Amino acid sequence: MISSTVRSNSNADAQCSSQIANADSYLAAAKAACAKGDTAGATTYYTQYQKVADYAVSVVKTLCPGSSSSSGSSQSPALPVTTYNLFVCRTSSNTVTNGLCTTSSSTPTSTCSGTWYNAGSNYTTQAACSADAASRYGLK
Repeated sequence: MISSTVRSNSNADAQCSSQIANADSYLAAAKAACAKGDTAGATTYYTQYQKVADYAVSVVKTLCPGSSSSSGSSQSPALPVTTYNLFVCRTSSNTVTNGLCTTSSSTPTSTCSGTWYNAGSNYTTQAACSADAASRYGLK
């Protein structure tokens, strides 16, 4: 999903390369789950990879569109982009009991009465993340 051109352009900026690395971590997790025979886990990670990869490509195209084709003298520094991930706790009966908006892409370590899973990623503000949690799951 991430072309070699996008990967090459991402090397020009730390923010861009970190977005690609984040996407790659989801793909690696999907491959690891698949290797263990965990098809449900692999599917979940791959679905997240697709979302994160799409976002990473858009960030690279916006912030680092092609350093090799420009002189570099007129480029402004890239502003850091903070994104939030929505993690929800889902019980075995498929009920969402609570949620957490965080800048970390790692599964929360806080207590959950079921299993944490990433229900959405790359919200630009914590308010947007919380609003989505409220509208989709009735969480406050």
